[in-house]
Amino acid sequence: MADNQLPLSESFLIGIGGMFMALIGGCLSCALKSRCTRISFCGIAIERDVIPPADLQNAQIQMERQT
Repeated sequence: MADNQLPLSESFLIGIGGMFMALIGGCLSCALKSRCTRISFCGIAIERDVIPPADLQNAQIQMERQT
């Protein structure tokens, strides 16, 4: 039986990692531009204040942890 497995090169893994990070960045960008006050996805729920469209370009994003 022949072993036909293809080796994964470093450039392939870096490319896959880059595509995954771009996907995450795109999803976060869509969530920021969304007008929804409650977002839930895969068991994670976020309640937030919506940024007015005029202030969206100048938004300073800060993460706060609620306990």
